Amino acid sequence: MLIRYPPMFHADPSVNDTGTILIKEIDIAPAFLVERFGARLPGDGDRCTGRYKFRGDDGAIFTVYEYKSTAAYLDDEDDALPPDHFWRSRDEQELSIGGRGDYGDGSADVFFDWLTGEYRRWRSAGR
Repeated sequence: MLIRYPPMFHADPSVNDTGTILIKEIDIAPAFLVERFGARLPGDGDRCTGRYKFRGDDGAIFTVYEYKSTAAYLDDEDDALPPDHFWRSRDEQELSIGGRGDYGDGSADVFFDWLTGEYRRWRSAGR
């Protein structure tokens, strides 16, 4: 009998994420990513103020990033948070998940479920 273990993903800032595209969105606290995976990688400073890159045990590559959600992109009248405040926020914010390839095999859902589980553990630890 084959035993399948839950897939694992690891933050990997060296991953080549060229060609990744939006595949899903997720509502999580940006502070979770910072506390769980370390400092964010830079974005373009305008449309994207930070991102994380992940590699799965199977080689799949995913990114999690902020897109057009902070005062760096939005007008002040939109009450958007400055980037530093956004990334310290413990309130859930919409973040984007990017990837590359054909996700008809469900791997994007597997990554989403893994990240959601990590987030729930972080929340249940009183954060």
